[in-house]
Amino acid sequence: MSIDLQEVFDRAGFDAPPTQVDRDVVMRKGRRIRMRRRAAVGVTATVGVGVIAAGSMALRGDLHQRGPTVAPLSTQETSQLTTLLLRTATAMGDPSPTDARVAKTDLKTAMDASHGGSSGTYGPATSVFLVVASGQFTGAGEFLPPGEKPIPGSIITITVDARTMQSIGTSVTNNPVDTSMLGSLAPLG
Repeated sequence: MSIDLQEVFDRAGFDAPPTQVDRDVVMRKGRRIRMRRRAAVGVTATVGVGVIAAGSMALRGDLHQRGPTVAPLSTQETSQLTTLLLRTATAMGDPSPTDARVAKTDLKTAMDASHGGSSGTYGPATSVFLVVASGQFTGAGEFLPPGEKPIPGSIITITVDARTMQSIGTSVTNNPVDTSMLGSLAPLG
């Protein structure tokens, strides 16, 4: 090594390279570097697979819901459903319901969602809107057997025939509606 290079190494605080190369030392360093590289690649691959799996599960939960998604409502449908909701909610004791949402589905799915499971056999060919809203409802407008008192609730569901836009049924409950079988609910109003 020349004098100039020796000065550079001295100023940098490093020892000058040996004049003789020890093959065993070089091989050990090479093995350590390869092992570290393999470990880093393994960790990176494992993290990558985990991120992809988590993202896939998140997307699958959003994209593969059991029910249909709601197409945007027409202005006429929105107006009719809002009027029906306000009229029914007022009859049930709350003239200003909140958090009104709607899903277009078949009658069986609507009844199963609003009644907490299978509640009978309904023709799946009947297309309906299921309107769900929150408030303080007395249930006074519901059909009740003689001698029965209405049960108050915080959630109202109205099933509306999509063809005629007439109410098929109404219920008041404190139990949340199982929206997982409905797909996404669109805000109403």
